[in-house]
Amino acid sequence: MTTAASGVDIERINPRSVTLTDGSELPADLIVYATGYGSMNGWAARIISQEVADKVGKCWGLGSDTTKDPGPWEGELRNM
Repeated sequence: MTTAASGVDIERINPRSVTLTDGSELPADLIVYATGYGSMNGWAARIISQEVADKVGKCWGLGSDTTKDPGPWEGELRNM
């Protein structure tokens, strides 16, 4: 069974449940914290510098023949 709540925040994570800010408690075997995603190059630019991110090139993806991918390693993750 999947249970969700919207419009409230998590106040506390308990050993087998989650307490919400409205005082309700949801049983939980698993909590999925979905934070979203963005460009790895954008993260590198913010954390390190745009210059380094540009030198590294695109992250993730498979194979060669992509911009700034120097490798002949077709089918492998690039720039990781």
